[in-house]
Amino acid sequence: MRALRTIMLAATIAASMTLVAAPAGAGTIAGTVVDHDTGQALFAANVVLVGTGMGGISDREGRFRIEGVPHGEYEVAASMMGYGRAAIREVVVEPNIVTTLEFELSPEVLDI
Repeated sequence: MRALRTIMLAATIAASMTLVAAPAGAGTIAGTVVDHDTGQALFAANVVLVGTGMGGISDREGRFRIEGVPHGEYEVAASMMGYGRAAIREVVVEPNIVTTLEFELSPEVLDI
């Protein structure tokens, strides 16, 4: 019985944390990051909402998803070591809507 209470308490805490993390009326920015020359998905590219603490990293298929984004207009940038930075300005996020973006990063030689 005590174990059941502990599990229920943990589930309640987890559920309340999820509600705090995604404010009501927030939207989502999702999309892909690919190599400009080959069209191949880029794994572990950084995608950020410039000027905020929000962002994410692309998965093995080049997909990323940033949830809980407050309604508004943002500049969204993608970057990855060995590639140039790309940015999309005036990205409008609407409540409860997924805004889809695609980034194409060009290979770039690093100067050391």
